[in-house]
Amino acid sequence: MTPEDFLSWRQGFEEECAGTMATKGREYAGNNDRFANFRTVADRVGLTPLQAWGVFALKHVDAIFSFVREGQTFSTEGIRSRFMDLRNYVDLGLGMIEEDAALQHQPKDGQIMECVDPHGSIYRDTTGKLWHWRESAQRYEPVAF
Repeated sequence: MTPEDFLSWRQGFEEECAGTMATKGREYAGNNDRFANFRTVADRVGLTPLQAWGVFALKHVDAIFSFVREGQTFSTEGIRSRFMDLRNYVDLGLGMIEEDAALQHQPKDGQIMECVDPHGSIYRDTTGKLWHWRESAQRYEPVAF
């Protein structure tokens, strides 16, 4: 496959993955928190959400390695679908890690000092750093310029 053909194939595959993520994401996590299923399962079994993600992701890795060993699948779900799911799990895992990193850098209680815009969404903390309140996530995010 030429590099150009691969890029074209990859774009099509990414679109399929996005469609699968949209459909399965609604089934597993609803519309407000893409990671809700991992949080719920983690609470139920005493894991962290990222550990729960790892268990789910390994299921797809195991299915792919079964195909590699045996040269066939043994369920109605084909190998392409397994790769699609694993690709989406990679995105979900990294998204969870990056969300956690962002939450670690949240302003502490009492640090937010003043609102600095007329719409009431940009705040300055005690260090002078600017934050945007993201209502849907119920958290502050650093303002990027």
